[in-house]
Amino acid sequence: MSGRFWSGIGLAAVCLVVLLAGCATSAPAGRPLQLAVGTSTQVVLPATAGTGYVWTVNRSASEGLQHVELRAADGSRPAPDRLGGPRDVIWHIEGRTPGDAVVQFEYHRPWEAGVAPARTATYRVTVR
Repeated sequence: MSGRFWSGIGLAAVCLVVLLAGCATSAPAGRPLQLAVGTSTQVVLPATAGTGYVWTVNRSASEGLQHVELRAADGSRPAPDRLGGPRDVIWHIEGRTPGDAVVQFEYHRPWEAGVAPARTATYRVTVR
């Protein structure tokens, strides 16, 4: 077989891996999540670099957080080299103990007390 054939196969394999990596474990807001104890999923929240806005967990608006572990990923996708560029912030939700949880994320500027968040994203999680 020709080198051109194998190059085409290699390119197709790389494209498939990139496609699956980008969407396989990301959960859209509002969709119920079901996790087994010890398993996790990730949520990808859109952000704009250079604006001061951050995604945080609103613990007072969330419920059942004892059933899940939440952590921001160090590998959040960076913005392009320009201010105001889009970026993704990745959070991991892991099932810790059986039960139901509601996790509310808020996109806000931490120094602006008393100002409503620019966006929210809520996830309902069932851990079995």
